[in-house]
Amino acid sequence: MGLLLLSQSIEGRSAAAIAQAHPRGFGYLLKDRVLDVPALVAQGRSNGAIAELLYLTGKTVESHISNILTKLDMPQAAEDHRRVLMVLAWLREADQGDAPL
Repeated sequence: MGLLLLSQSIEGRSAAAIAQAHPRGFGYLLKDRVLDVPALVAQGRSNGAIAELLYLTGKTVESHISNILTKLDMPQAAEDHRRVLMVLAWLREADQGDAPL
């Protein structure tokens, strides 16, 4: 069985220890590098569909989208659809050649 360690921050020592214990089928990735959630939102995917595609819980997807919205300083407002605004910001960054969120 393979093991993929998703981390919120870089923790080389722990990852190295796990890699030594499980040398075959081990992967280590930062969550921010794995989850290109705005791309899936731009495809019109629901949180449930994103969760299924990425083998996550719906709550985890909600949390990541909420974190992205916070990073973009997009508070809730009745007149705005924050998911659409998030995708537009992501597309603008990608169009300018910057790394996506």
